Amino acid sequence: MKKALRMILVYLIFLLFGIGFGALLYSLNQELLNHTVGKKLSLLNLNVYIKSLFYMAACMCMLVCPVIAFSRIRTKMGISQLITYIILSLLTWGIFIPSVFYFENKYSEKNGTSIYDSRNMLSGGYFRESLEENKVYYFTEDYDSALSYRAENVVIDKSHFGVVSTDVDGDSFSDNFFAEAAPYKDLIIKKSFNGKGIPVLISFDILLAEGKKAFFGGWSFYLGFLSFGLLLCAIYGISHFFEWRLVNVCGVVLVTSVCLLGNSFYYYPVCEGFRNSCAKIKVFSFLSQYMNEPLLVMVNVFFSLVLIVVGIVTYAIKKRRAKKDY
Repeated sequence: MKKALRMILVYLIFLLFGIGFGALLYSLNQELLNHTVGKKLSLLNLNVYIKSLFYMAACMCMLVCPVIAFSRIRTKMGISQLITYIILSLLTWGIFIPSVFYFENKYSEKNGTSIYDSRNMLSGGYFRESLEENKVYYFTEDYDSALSYRAENVVIDKSHFGVVSTDVDGDSFSDNFFAEAAPYKDLIIKKSFNGKGIPVLISFDILLAEGKKAFFGGWSFYLGFLSFGLLLCAIYGISHFFEWRLVNVCGVVLVTSVCLLGNSFYYYPVCEGFRNSCAKIKVFSFLSQYMNEPLLVMVNVFFSLVLIVVGIVTYAIKKRRAKKDY
């Protein structure tokens, strides 16, 4: 019973701390990504923080079951822990995650879906170098893409026969300049971080977008999305697969990463041709009326069953071995 209570405590601590602290870091990151040099940096924006809370709440709910599986590697297997884990998993994927999607949508309806202004704006008085265009831009005043009047800027062409020119109408100022600054809004800030981002293969943005699409699509669509939740919850079955704890730790981390990566990668543009080909198959075409990406749902369910069977067999073997030793 104490181990079951410990599991509940780990569950609550991870969610509360992860959501609160994670939302703070995420909101600060969003402020940095959308900041323009020369403008005032707002460290605590209530609207940004609330939207960050919704985002991190969904992310932490996705990760909490693998974290519990990770935390119980040190303890012996037990029925009370399994029952507690099942209840927590049902609460997470059956109530908490749908509630986050629902209330986030209600909040967005009142406060807008976008946190930041979508306009391209730059402050004057700074040199900004575009490596792709091989030019340097200097604005004498603030630039705002939404205004018909474009700010005057000096353009320095760095090519061999380049010249220095001035532009008032903004004709020489390309939108590629802002694309080059991505994911930041200002190229100066990007270059402050050496212009290199950390490649992230696991995309929670994609996973959450698909979750919301399924939730608002109807109960059968969300039931299909729950195959992903079942897969993450089933990782519990391999937490005691090996005799060595360190190997179990590596196994849980590796399988969790593969599950998240696989479900993210499936929606990447590189797999669009594969998804379109599968959609033409009669079986998948029929099932797509009731769920999104039926092939992925089947794959998730299959590997979930594999992990569950592995957990049951592992428990039975260790139980029999314990009786023999006794």
